[in-house]
Amino acid sequence: MGQASRAVRNAALEMARPLVSGHVVFLTGNAATSRGMKDFFADAGAAAIHRVELPEAAGTLASRLAAAEQLLADPSEALVRKVDELDHDGRGLVYAGSYTAVRSFCGRRVLGSRLESHFAAERKDVQYRLLGLATSDRRLLRLEDHTEIREAIIAQVTRGPTVVQGVPRGLLAIGASHTYLLPEDASAIRIGQLLSSIAEDCADLIVGPLHAGLPCTYYGFLTSDHVVDFGPFEALVYWDRRSWRLHAPGVIRPVRLGGQEAACRSAVRAAARQVQQRIDYAGAFGTDGAVSTTAYSVHKINPRVCAGFALLDSICQDFIPLAAVDLVVRGKRPPKSHPLMVRLEQLATALRRIQTPLIRLWDGKHSGIQETLTASAVRASDPAAWLSIARSCLADKNFVSITQFNPVGGY
Repeated sequence: MGQASRAVRNAALEMARPLVSGHVVFLTGNAATSRGMKDFFADAGAAAIHRVELPEAAGTLASRLAAAEQLLADPSEALVRKVDELDHDGRGLVYAGSYTAVRSFCGRRVLGSRLESHFAAERKDVQYRLLGLATSDRRLLRLEDHTEIREAIIAQVTRGPTVVQGVPRGLLAIGASHTYLLPEDASAIRIGQLLSSIAEDCADLIVGPLHAGLPCTYYGFLTSDHVVDFGPFEALVYWDRRSWRLHAPGVIRPVRLGGQEAACRSAVRAAARQVQQRIDYAGAFGTDGAVSTTAYSVHKINPRVCAGFALLDSICQDFIPLAAVDLVVRGKRPPKSHPLMVRLEQLATALRRIQTPLIRLWDGKHSGIQETLTASAVRASDPAAWLSIARSCLADKNFVSITQFNPVGGY
């Protein structure tokens, strides 16, 4: 694994050197504390690397990211002075992570920033159109008429568990935010209350049946003529029986799909190509979806480095990091035959053979659980037993693993 990871890193460095060599590089936003990117830019020949941390806002992840975007787009005078002092000639470059769509910060070019169309593509209503979900069993509805929507949801609930996803006004729906699973015995009164709550943040919602199966996520890179995928990873998804809300606190490995591997990878690649063609995107991506007995249903595809890439980096022993690959793929758009894409495909093949039990939980408050499970994985003589424990690691009487969801009553 180390050899394959180093080969990817070296190929990415060759592409990055002409871009950053001799320049001052500022790490800010989501990348401010990234040791991996600091080392990568140093090896690529940056003249100096400085960290510029932004004030952190409170609230949900989506609101914090939106606040960071605003600070990047309109930095304070104090931040501008600080950057000017560290970069006298104004030729410095900025890396603020894969999320941002800001093009310049304190007068310096932001490396790897997204186009507005890429940024907007993460909205659930845009995804609904991008992935062709309008022709599936899901419906995009306006929240203006609560009575009509409530009746539509009640009709759907009578046919089985129903997923309701709100589309937030002015914010991206990060992860499982504003996503609810309604059991078959959901009452009309409770549904009406839920709609009123969703309407506080959302103007639209998407309604459809629960796609039963194993929640899975894939990560990878795409260009105009190639898709490299890493996966599958099992997504830890829990249902809160009190609020009906779904939560996605992390991912685990291994996942064995047996004879379905090829079909699932084909679905991932088809979704990635759809996004590439419709919004002309190149770079990292991650999919969310569910594997049933027959197929992988892609529910969402994020055009950026997703949180799960941290688990991939750890499998690669932090040699690369993969955020650097995203940066050069976005900027250079290498063809399938390029050494970097060849090395990535080799790395993906190696990763499919390695099934060391691993877990990554996003919230720092769960670090103790993560450390305990990671330590026990090293000693695990029965990966299946370890996997069962990992799936239920956050479960209690009110927080139910989606793999144990019972359509009537929810547990």
